[in-house]
Amino acid sequence: MLIIGRFRQENTPQLKDIDISQLPYTHLNVSFVTAHASKGLEADYVILFGIDTGSFPSTRENDELIDIVLPNKEHFTYGEERRLFYVALTRAKHFVYILFDGDKSSPFLSEMAKFGIQHVDNKLAPQLAKWHCNQCKTGELRPFTTKYNKTLYKCSFAPACDTLVNSCKHCKSPLEVHAKGFRRCRGCGELEIGCLRCGIGTMVARCENDPNRETFYGCNRFRPSTDDSCRENITIKSYELRIQTAAKLVKNKS
Repeated sequence: MLIIGRFRQENTPQLKDIDISQLPYTHLNVSFVTAHASKGLEADYVILFGIDTGSFPSTRENDELIDIVLPNKEHFTYGEERRLFYVALTRAKHFVYILFDGDKSSPFLSEMAKFGIQHVDNKLAPQLAKWHCNQCKTGELRPFTTKYNKTLYKCSFAPACDTLVNSCKHCKSPLEVHAKGFRRCRGCGELEIGCLRCGIGTMVARCENDPNRETFYGCNRFRPSTDDSCRENITIKSYELRIQTAAKLVKNKS
């Protein structure tokens, strides 16, 4: 196993006083190398440590003597840092784990998250992406888990900003609410059709596994024998029409 850092271990505060060779894992061969030193190396598993702003890309300035012998700077932003990050990212035979601070994660991770589950486990989307608050325009949406194990988002300026949004059932990214009665995931782009009667619920398929009844869509806030139950329901045709309308609006907006 390789632990790869942007800087040498003695210059990495979290690892400075740790003797990796003395870790109590007798069945593992663990070593630490810098991203530069990892070129040409390979391990079954790799841990990329400290993938934060300031490390990837590095904001440390070179010595003036070093700058003299370096080639001219590239026009592409952080070109050399991107290549170095790619080298570190591709040292694993089986799996690579990326450790980062959720409040100051590397912009490279935010870019990777936009590719979805092809490159990044979708369970990590809330931590990788920076979602701006559409209400106050200045804060960022931060995920939190309710006592019912449901992921919601609130603004980083709460309670000054009272934004509260649901998460996507597929990738857990925040949902963007549209005035036309649908919600769009800001991560994977999945569409949800909202209930026009209560304005809170989501239209879900009903009786789809019952061969004796025709499938329809009803509000997920339908709760028999409760005062706040919503009994809104629509046909499959109406639901598909609303999906098509929502997709057109999203496409025109983009």
